[in-house]
Amino acid sequence: FPVTISESELLKEADGWDLWSLNNLYKTFPNVKFSKWFEIHQFESIRGHFFRRGRIAYGDVSVDQYLRDLNRLDIPVYMRKPYKRIKKATAFPFEKLVKKYGNYFGCSFAWMVAFTLECGVTELGFFGIALSGNEYYYQECACRGIIKDQEEDC
Repeated sequence: FPVTISESELLKEADGWDLWSLNNLYKTFPNVKFSKWFEIHQFESIRGHFFRRGRIAYGDVSVDQYLRDLNRLDIPVYMRKPYKRIKKATAFPFEKLVKKYGNYFGCSFAWMVAFTLECGVTELGFFGIALSGNEYYYQECACRGIIKDQEEDC
């Protein structure tokens, strides 16, 4: 996701919040203390190298380096399945969330919102999220749908 907030703004605005993030945003916010991380895209290992979404690189680093970076976060990293190279990797509960919230998740962020609700979080704050590009059309609908459903249940 494009980020619409600077690190200093995030530290100020999110003071006192339990912060979670995803994918490679640790690069954007190197001084922010997050408590949970989410990387729920598909990985596969081919001839000793990892691929993310069919690509050997993610951004400006190899996927192998990206996984080493996630391990260095030293916080729970929710993934499709735990990988040994990430010592705090935890399987993300896709099936449980689909049973409860339906199957209209269009992006990692929508899965994260449902997961927070499943964890009993009663107050959500969104800091610096901007859904954009071609993916915006289904990502935004999925996120709004989950949030709207929960507002109606409250």
